[in-house]
Amino acid sequence: MKLSLYNCCAQVRIIILRLIFVIILLLSYFDTVIAQNFKLIESKHISDNSKDCRKIGNCVSDKYIKRDTLHLIIYFDNNCRDLSFFQDSFSFYNDTLSVNLIDTTKIKNPTICDSGNNKIGKVIANGKARFYRPCFGDYDTQKFQYLLSGFNNLPKVFQFNHQTLYDCPTHSIQYEIFKSDTVNVINFNGKKEGLWIQYYDTGELKEKDWYKDAVFDHAITYDKNGNILQEYNNWMRYPVELKK
Repeated sequence: MKLSLYNCCAQVRIIILRLIFVIILLLSYFDTVIAQNFKLIESKHISDNSKDCRKIGNCVSDKYIKRDTLHLIIYFDNNCRDLSFFQDSFSFYNDTLSVNLIDTTKIKNPTICDSGNNKIGKVIANGKARFYRPCFGDYDTQKFQYLLSGFNNLPKVFQFNHQTLYDCPTHSIQYEIFKSDTVNVINFNGKKEGLWIQYYDTGELKEKDWYKDAVFDHAITYDKNGNILQEYNNWMRYPVELKK
């Protein structure tokens, strides 16, 4: 009787182990099928200095799902890299979407072998391709646009080049109050806006600058007694002749 009961328990354990094994196989299969549905449909890299990522940080500007396609826009401080030498790649794991640029100029020197897999030489690379390009202006923001299929829900975390990204600002990130007026504003794009004021080290008013759409418009400079020294007009800062 004891032996029969022992054999019965052993058979139950074997059945349970087999069921667990089958469940693991099924989960692995479905994970593989799901992973195969994710696909990078389209990517674009556009120079777009409407945002200064040195001030606001690299960020996600837009993210939404239409049908099963994720539409994603990222602004990133590109630092004058020539993106023609980079390829896009992505991974999605644990509700984290990681988009990365692969530098195709980093190629190892391959070994040449004959049909018998015997090493007969090496191919020596002629140097790396150009990595940087000329920049116009004092910064280089790139707008990255991606379309990725296979998504039913938005990922909880977005990464670009292994850096976690947050949503781009929607309000001014810096301002000061001067005589009940808001001055020295850096808007949500990381650009100067409106009236900017500078002071002498001793605290007197030194200069007033005005910006329109993040572009310098005009300025007035003062001496320490509050008298106007000079007026400047347009972004070239041409001096304006003062009336005496």
